[in-house]
Amino acid sequence: MSTAVGFLLVAIAAAIIGSAIIWAIQHRPTRRPPDFQEQLRAIAPRPGLAEQPTGIVHLDPADDEER
Repeated sequence: MSTAVGFLLVAIAAAIIGSAIIWAIQHRPTRRPPDFQEQLRAIAPRPGLAEQPTGIVHLDPADDEER
């Protein structure tokens, strides 16, 4: 077998193996994006969580006499 035929067979084998590797990478299972209902469930308030403070802070607590 001449070197030209050997070179051609090696190139064809490399192309086939490379194509198979690229195809396997492209077709691996991926995680599907969540649908609308799943997104709503994710952002819905859950029972049992602590209630968030209002953000109002009293600097001087009022005495009973000042009321």
